[in-house]
Amino acid sequence: MPPLAAQAEHLVRLGVHALAGIPAEELRAFAAAAGGAREDVLLAVHPDRAPASVLAPLLVRAGKPGFVVVDMTDV
Repeated sequence: MPPLAAQAEHLVRLGVHALAGIPAEELRAFAAAAGGAREDVLLAVHPDRAPASVLAPLLVRAGKPGFVVVDMTDV
């Protein structure tokens, strides 16, 4: 895993902080306080802040964005 600080920066570059309504500096500060250099944890945004359907298009494989289909209500 990348260090928490790097994960936070990646989420900021993708705009996840804005989608979740979290200021970029708050996300960075959280990662730093949680141990910014740690490589044994994953920084995630709670689905109440940004549901999978909003985040899925940020995933890209072979140049195609991710998506959530209508019948996957459990995602």
